[in-house]
Amino acid sequence: MKKVFESKYAAEVENLKRHLEDECFESEIHETFENYELLVDENIYDEVLVKLEGMKKKLSGNIVVEKAASSGKGKKADGYERGTFSYFVEEFFRLNFIKLVLISALYALLVGLGFVVYGIFTFGMEKVIGEKGLLVFVPTFCIAMILSLIILISSRFYRVFSFVREIFSIRLCSDDFYSEEKEKAFAFIKAIFGHAFILGVIIYSFFKVSS
Repeated sequence: MKKVFESKYAAEVENLKRHLEDECFESEIHETFENYELLVDENIYDEVLVKLEGMKKKLSGNIVVEKAASSGKGKKADGYERGTFSYFVEEFFRLNFIKLVLISALYALLVGLGFVVYGIFTFGMEKVIGEKGLLVFVPTFCIAMILSLIILISSRFYRVFSFVREIFSIRLCSDDFYSEEKEKAFAFIKAIFGHAFILGVIIYSFFKVSS
């Protein structure tokens, strides 16, 4: 089965399923954490895709056009070149919650150890090792991990929180401006700059307290 359409509205996917059944195309609905997906057999995928793209009725969801698989070692099935910005964006949105927690823990661990190493070179091994070292490492680790996890979750699962934006904001641009690809890229950039901001605030607070 291949995913041919996805939407956060169950009613839209169900209506589309009934429409395809009227056209003698069988399909299945798969519910995920973020949205509802419409799956069809790979043998009729191309035909269904043509039907959806030719529909006069405007769809709020997204038609999923499967990119051709690449035979090169530097590419994956999504067709993006390894190491490109689009590649990293797609990889980020493949992460599940457990992996997000692990990334936050690793980020916080590196930040905490960085401050411990800085303290050793600045104040000496004897002053940092022991209780004073824990006072530097533990609060830094906990704060960095919590803030990192908040940013990662809000960025990775931006669809879940998008209804708040839709209720309290006015769209000044066309729907094309708010395409899924651009929203994913913006969320990924927000995650990167968010972690840089966290590190900057922690460094500023550390030097302000120690000075």
